[in-house]
Amino acid sequence: MNFSPVRPRILIVDDEAVVRRTITRALGGGDFNLEEAVDGEQALRRAGQETPDLVLLDWAMPTLSGLEVMRKLRAAWRTRLTPIVLLTGRGRVEDKETGLESGADDYIVKPFSVRELRARVDSHLARSRDRRQASPLTGLPGPDALEDEIRRRLEGAEPFGVLHADIDRFKLFNDAYGLACGDDAIRMAAACVQEAVRHHGDDAAFVAHVGGDDFALVV
Repeated sequence: MNFSPVRPRILIVDDEAVVRRTITRALGGGDFNLEEAVDGEQALRRAGQETPDLVLLDWAMPTLSGLEVMRKLRAAWRTRLTPIVLLTGRGRVEDKETGLESGADDYIVKPFSVRELRARVDSHLARSRDRRQASPLTGLPGPDALEDEIRRRLEGAEPFGVLHADIDRFKLFNDAYGLACGDDAIRMAAACVQEAVRHHGDDAAFVAHVGGDDFALVV
């Protein structure tokens, strides 16, 4: 496994240099790859060149407003699920409703708290990472999440064990009963593994669906 962390890419879109500098200072320190765009058109070009992990987007900008940029980002397959946090001086309830209905995941009113901004960025990145890493079949964390969990425990010097659970000759089952039944069996196996963990009362246990008929537990 490769345990070198990948820094999330955050695109900061605001036509005011002072706001971009404030956000850069708030998120600086090497945890993120920060990229700036001074208007909506530049933001769309940069998002199209390399998909950001999160977009901090100003509402009021020349040429293209933040809402127009957001709609275009949501229409593009590469950025359809990218978390977007709308930054604006508009604090009315109706404005928040408009922003959220237009596709924003969150809404921060200027002037904002630097600590609040950092907390919301961390929260959205964590949820986005969990969604991307989850197995679509079982909903359990996938191999990337397993790697993150092992890295976290290694860095924290926690004692732990890793178990690998594999269903033998599962291909024969799929061949005999079909893929739909095979998927049902995988989901049942996932439920059994989770129930075993609950039965032994290990609240800190981590269960992952590595892929196919393979599961892993960190306990």
